[in-house]
Amino acid sequence: MNTQNPNAVNPSFNQTFVSPDTFFIPHPQADGSSAFDAVTSLLSQAQASVIALSADGQDLKQGFSLSQEIICNLLWSIQTQIGMAQAALQHMNEADHAAKKNGGAK
Repeated sequence: MNTQNPNAVNPSFNQTFVSPDTFFIPHPQADGSSAFDAVTSLLSQAQASVIALSADGQDLKQGFSLSQEIICNLLWSIQTQIGMAQAALQHMNEADHAAKKNGGAK
């Protein structure tokens, strides 16, 4: 997954650190319920961005009224939010497995 921000302020730094799969680290004390809340929030934010883009680009003859920079930032934001949601889902799965091993407590 290419998560490089095309509008990065300093593109000469190690851009792998802006990738959600290398930067986003769930809090070790977060349980499955907290991870689920994070997933819900992240996917709601991504959905809002998709709605904004689709509403802006409804008239294909006119094209987008948003600037190319804003569109790129929205797309990068959607990609980042989905990547972070995937990491939270993985954490939720691991937390649920750990809870089952420890007698069912979450």
